Order: sequence, then C-alpha cells, then structure tokens
Amino acid sequence: MNNKKKNNRTPFRLLIEMSRLSPRGILQLCFGAKVTIIRDEEVLTLLENGSSLIRFGDGETALMRGKSIFFQESDNLLNIKLREILVRRQSKVLIGIPWSAYVGPLDSNWTLRTLRIHISSRVFWIKTILSNSERLSFARAEIFHERSDRIFDLLTNIESRGKTLVIIGNSRVLGSLPIELSRAIKIEVMEKNAFAQRSDVISQVESLIRLHKNSLTLCLAAGPAGKVIGFGFTGKCQIIDIGHGFDFIRDGKWAWAWNQLE
Repeated sequence: MNNKKKNNRTPFRLLIEMSRLSPRGILQLCFGAKVTIIRDEEVLTLLENGSSLIRFGDGETALMRGKSIFFQESDNLLNIKLREILVRRQSKVLIGIPWSAYVGPLDSNWTLRTLRIHISSRVFWIKTILSNSERLSFARAEIFHERSDRIFDLLTNIESRGKTLVIIGNSRVLGSLPIELSRAIKIEVMEKNAFAQRSDVISQVESLIRLHKNSLTLCLAAGPAGKVIGFGFTGKCQIIDIGHGFDFIRDGKWAWAWNQLE
C-alpha cells in the first residue's frame, strides 16, 4: 500500500522538480544538456593509452536519486560517493553519462516508453549535475553496449603493454571470461549489494598495488559499488568500467536485463 502511494506521488514530485529549473535548465530539458560527447573511437584510443573510464547509467542515476535498483539497495553513503565522482572528476578519468541527459527531442531513442522511464533521469542530470557543464566533455555511458566486440581487443592490447588486469565482478562474470583473459587476476563480489563488500575489495586491491606498483588496470563489472571502489584508486592504477559489457559479449545485447528476470 505504501509503495503504491509513493509511486502515485512520483509524477507530482517530478513536476515540482521541473518547476524549479532555471530558464536555462528548461531549455536543456527540452533540447538536451549542452555538453560535448567524445566519440567512441576516441574514448577507446584514450583507454588504450592509459586513461580511465567510469560510466553512469540508469542504475547509478536511480541510486543518486535515493532509489533502490535490482542489484543494489539504496544507501546514503553510496549516494554520496557516486556524487563525489562527478564533483571531483580527474583529468585522466573520463565520465560516461546516459543518453537521456543530452540527446535532442527528435532523437530516435525517444519513444513513449523511454520517455516515461527516462524523463525523471533527464531532469535529475540537468538540474543537479549538468546545468553548468557546457565546456565539459563526457563519454557515452552506453559505449560498451554497442562496442562490446571491442572489449577483449582493448584489454588484450592493454595487457600486451605490460599491464596486469584485475577484473572485479560476480561469479557469473568471472566464470565466463574467455581464455584470452585467463591471466587476469579476479576479485569476486556478490551479485547483489556488492557495496557491503567494499572494505574487503579495497584491501585486496591495495595489496595488489603494493605488489605490482603502477602496472594495474582495474576492470570493473561490479555495478555502482565497483565505480566507487575504482575511483578511490585514481592516480594509482587505470580504471575501466566495463559493467554489463561482459554480459553482452557472452549472451548478446541487453542480456543483463533478461538475467534479472531469472
């Protein structure tokens, strides 16, 4: 009963949030945030040359809005840490943002269904994060959705340059890695609520950094928790937030959504 009442209030809260936007914010709500989106090929080249990437999708957006998602319960500290990544962004850390934040009103991604799902995210990003970010550049959060075929080439190329790969993910991800990544060090996290394991994962990564010095590349497939953990090692190792990209390679695009229903 309480959940039903809460859901019924959501459109009204959204209207209130929209009414609080500045005239500039209203324009960006209609036409998309005025930010620069880096081409996927350029992002991949930057990653091969040592830059890092942390992506913010629908799940991270929901958590920053105080909501729970399928594999991570809402957590105030996690909310704060996710926002810190955006506020304290580093020069060699690329940030990926969702398409709903910046595409125009005629973009083919918009349908009645996606409008209902993503309009609240658009309001959040424009109101909270992007209203004064015209001069900032971002990657696409969906880069590894469409470019999942490039992930293994990217990682093997990085490994061939003397980097040690560390893949942080759940048992399903770690158990389905191809033979080409057999030398990677694996750190397993729970499939749900991995943020609760952050202290243990951080300790393991710290030990690996002491052992391998500056030659580590952290490959994150641990949801929002992985992003927070990875960002804490900025400057000490490379961070590549692959996320569901591993699922797409194994089972096809959007496979993770079907896995949620199992």
